[in-house]
Amino acid sequence: MTQPSIKELQTHLQASLNFLELCRALKRRTRDPHVKEALNLLIDGEQESLAILSSHLRQMRAAPGARELDRRGKARIREVLALRSPGDQLLAVRRSLADLVAWYETHPPTAQADPATRDLLASLSAQAHRMLEGWDRHLDEMKVAK
Repeated sequence: MTQPSIKELQTHLQASLNFLELCRALKRRTRDPHVKEALNLLIDGEQESLAILSSHLRQMRAAPGARELDRRGKARIREVLALRSPGDQLLAVRRSLADLVAWYETHPPTAQADPATRDLLASLSAQAHRMLEGWDRHLDEMKVAK
């Protein structure tokens, strides 16, 4: 495969949206200002990623998708909010973010991919890695074992 297909990009966009909504739901639930601040950084970064990926899909003449939570996203939010421990909730956010990072590693465009898609995916991958590193620093500060 020379680059992820439109369908794979749309599926990834949905996973990103689900992650964004998980962060928003947890932010509404938490009272800890440090957690809210860290979640705000993830929310801002993921909103930017969604906008860039949606725009790229439109340029490819493909619909970006429904732009709302799907069944899996709703179930994941219920699971995370049902966790009693705030540390477990923070770790669940980390696992979801790590899944987004892993997608970029399993869907790398080859040299034959169109330059726009190759650049886009490299940029989004780097951003996702930075977000994960920042979240890991936050977990360390909160003394949450990974």
